Amino acid sequence: MDALVTQMRAVFEFRKEARRRGAAGSDHVRSRFTWQQSAVAALAAVEVLQSGRLDVNPATVPANLSTAVEANADLTVAVVLLGDSSSVEEAAPALTRALGRFHRFTVDTSSGHSMGEQLEAIRLNCGQQGVELLFVLATDIWDLTSAASAQELRRLRQHFAVADLGMLTPGTSDTDGSLVDTSYPEASCVLCRLAAIDAIGGFDASFSSLAVFANTARSLRRKGWRVAAAGDVLIEEANDQSAHVVAFGDGSLAGVELAAVESMESGDRRRDAGDVHAAIDCYRRTLDLKHDFVETILVLADALVEAHDAAGALEAVDRLVELDPKSSFSHNYAGLVAARAGNVEVARASFTRAVELEPDLVDARVNLGVVEWEQRNLEPALLQFREASRLDPFHRDLVCNLGLVYGQIDDPEAAVVLYRGYLEKHPEDTDIITRLARVLLKTGDTAAAREAVSTVLRREPEHAEAQALLSEIKQGLGEDEAAQG
Repeated sequence: MDALVTQMRAVFEFRKEARRRGAAGSDHVRSRFTWQQSAVAALAAVEVLQSGRLDVNPATVPANLSTAVEANADLTVAVVLLGDSSSVEEAAPALTRALGRFHRFTVDTSSGHSMGEQLEAIRLNCGQQGVELLFVLATDIWDLTSAASAQELRRLRQHFAVADLGMLTPGTSDTDGSLVDTSYPEASCVLCRLAAIDAIGGFDASFSSLAVFANTARSLRRKGWRVAAAGDVLIEEANDQSAHVVAFGDGSLAGVELAAVESMESGDRRRDAGDVHAAIDCYRRTLDLKHDFVETILVLADALVEAHDAAGALEAVDRLVELDPKSSFSHNYAGLVAARAGNVEVARASFTRAVELEPDLVDARVNLGVVEWEQRNLEPALLQFREASRLDPFHRDLVCNLGLVYGQIDDPEAAVVLYRGYLEKHPEDTDIITRLARVLLKTGDTAAAREAVSTVLRREPEHAEAQALLSEIKQGLGEDEAAQG
């Protein structure tokens, strides 16, 4: 009771901090405690149970099971074993000698879950366990009982001292021992830095084959991570009976998915070079190969808008919605594409549907508010903005758009409160400081406006809008002095 009284008193006396903590807690719950993540965590838990145990050095296993789990809490390595159950059990002791303690997982393509789906479940589980590196290993590529194999695995791990290395595979030809950049990893032995996989949003669950690693490598490169082969650790060319060829589904499926990845990458290169029409052709070919490649649908829709093909863009996002009609993300993105294509009614309907499916989706509420405002529907727009502000008062797009609204309805004081509240949490945002300065100038608080502009220019001397605003302030001060004289 005393602790509760103390906590309630703290909330009452420090309301801004309470709101900040509440917003942060709300963000954490909405992002971490979803039905999707619960399902993935359950799948991962079942997988751990099916695998039989967590591998540790037998000499260090405590008698009590709960103590054993605690002893493994500091593990930073996880291994996903690809192979039949007998080879997996044979590999485990050797891997313990090579890597020390580690979390062990297996994948089972007969389970009804795709390769990408199972890897994504494992990734989320690893994130909860603080894992840093993920080994994905076909058990038949090395004699894991040999000391030489253990040494090679340890060498692979040591290469991750390179800070920007996101994915590593053994080499297929001898080099001087340096890392060699590679297009796609040898899928029967892949090492991933979990932070890099997290940065690209995880494994694509729609991939059914080991081509998922080729797509992961493509995404890593586009985010600035390095994908390489280790020249000092060699792997023999896999034979036709190798686990990564036959044990995980139809080889032709892997070939089709790999071709889709290559076509996607080709489209990205052409778009980067400025040939958007050639890129569109590549993206369409990608979807012919893999119809559920969500990233390709998103990029294709954006490219079609860039090419001024509104009808094609709307057709592309229709495919996105068809894949998952109950996805608020899909409807929100469809609304964005429709808005860019100039189709207001489709945009409004899409954003409205996104809000219906997920009332707490701030992005959709802000987007719907913008559409309503641009159609001069003041009250519906403010309703969406206010609800979005209640959900996340520090959402940058909300702050920018609502600030403009306050300016247009001639309520600069409200804009000042809005901007200052945002800057309490994000004091480094120079663009918002500049917006605040302009509103302060409109309210007649020239001194505060000048101080705000000076803050921006101290951080970014070349900030064009702040420079223009400072000139405007100086000119106004000069006119005042002349009038006084």
